[in-house]
Amino acid sequence: MLGRKYQIPVHPSRRMDNVRRGFMLVTAAAVACAILFVAFLLFRSVNLTPAAAYMASIIEETIQTSDIATPTQVEVAAGTEQQEARTRWRRYVITAEYPDTADIEALEHHLRREMAMRNVGVAPTSTAPNGALQMRFLQDGHELVLLQLYGGAPEEIEPEVVAIDDRISECERLYNEVRVVLAQNAVPANAITQSPPEVREEEGIRWQWSRFEVRVPPLLDAHAIADEVESGVGHDDAFTMERVPHEDPDIIHFQFYINGFECMELFVAGSQAGPVTMEGPEPDDEDSPYLDEEPEPDEEGDEESEQEQVAAAPQIAIIVDDGGYGGPATEAMLAIDAPLTLSIFPSTPFSRQTAEAAQELGFEIMIHVPMESYNSRGDLPDSLRVSMGAEKIQKIATEWFDSMPMIKGANNHTGSKFTADKEAMEVFLQVVKDRDLYFVDSRTHLNTVAHDVAVSQGIPARPRDLFIDNEANGESIREHMNQLVAIAVREGSAIGICHFREKTAVILKDILPELEKKGVELVFASALIPGFKDSDS
Repeated sequence: MLGRKYQIPVHPSRRMDNVRRGFMLVTAAAVACAILFVAFLLFRSVNLTPAAAYMASIIEETIQTSDIATPTQVEVAAGTEQQEARTRWRRYVITAEYPDTADIEALEHHLRREMAMRNVGVAPTSTAPNGALQMRFLQDGHELVLLQLYGGAPEEIEPEVVAIDDRISECERLYNEVRVVLAQNAVPANAITQSPPEVREEEGIRWQWSRFEVRVPPLLDAHAIADEVESGVGHDDAFTMERVPHEDPDIIHFQFYINGFECMELFVAGSQAGPVTMEGPEPDDEDSPYLDEEPEPDEEGDEESEQEQVAAAPQIAIIVDDGGYGGPATEAMLAIDAPLTLSIFPSTPFSRQTAEAAQELGFEIMIHVPMESYNSRGDLPDSLRVSMGAEKIQKIATEWFDSMPMIKGANNHTGSKFTADKEAMEVFLQVVKDRDLYFVDSRTHLNTVAHDVAVSQGIPARPRDLFIDNEANGESIREHMNQLVAIAVREGSAIGICHFREKTAVILKDILPELEKKGVELVFASALIPGFKDSDS
């Protein structure tokens, strides 16, 4: 048996022990690898900036080479780098202009198919206020590219349908309740004056506003009747009521709100009370329907008294919101030869270009800061949000302000939720304070604390008085100008807000020249902000 290898027999139990040890080592190694992999997924930093640049290049190439429509101009703009948690990305904005004959709808469907083949998400299409068709391209829930398509046949671009919560009937019910309570307290119908109801619409809600003046007869107590109104009107979930101090002790002033929006103003005046202005000055001709007659000069007055009259002239400022999208509306506004204050979005395709052009033409520039609202319908993708936290709010606001160094002040776009949050506003307004700017509270909601917070931080600030073009028609715009002038006449000054719209520009160009002729001075917003000192003046 030479050469045969002898093997020592292994006991079966020892062989099983070796198998168990090997299996346990393999299992432990697998578990360790799984833990490390999960930790990598949880704590890795994701940089989507290269993906955004690649996505933008693909979209640009697709629209440039498409057989469906040929653009007349294409612009690609890279935004500032953003970060949320451990994800970093850069948002690109592509603007493409097409002739009126272009089939924009077909191009949109083509882009959706092309991006779907590359596993790129596309948000539902929307229409911007300036008419541009907007497509938003997403990855991992982050918007990497915003595509804006201008031109094409207008009838082929269907605007986004927004459901309207109509509260007009509830406002009418409130007006009736007031009349019933007054009648129950022996106030005659001819002692009640009501202004024509004005339909308003904002943040998906339609309601109406009206102003009541009640002249209480001598034998009745105005304060007792006001107490009856306060206890007997508007006590349900739809309305809130506020009793506003008035300089005349014989006038009791109420404001009623529906869903945070003012729907009724009520003045209960005693028999000894002074006048309560119901409407603006009467028109003196058809070309200036909102102005009163020019006061006759004092022939005996000297130069000093004339200077005092000029100084005492009512002043109004008009802020034009939503700038930065370019197009005919921007061209029309910039063509107006008047001291308008233009409020421009910080991150739209033509923000810097519009601001620089406006500055060259002598306009005052503000930054129009997008802020979070309760229903999010009017929010922009990069709106400041309460949930962002202090560090991110400051970072974004700082980048926006740095991108527009010519600004004198700031106001909010929407923001019913953000402006109602004291801590969020404190963080944002610190950026305003650091740059010695002023702040105008657009007052998009009753619950705003923006103006109060600004004042508490020592920032020159003021709330707007009214919106001029909530309804984009000539009659309504002229009527609101009437109201703005009436406020200025009564209070000494007033701030109105309108928007970059062609119709608004046409009406303003027509009526603004009449202001100076009738003794009303149009000034920049900075001139009406208490405590603001312009370092450039």
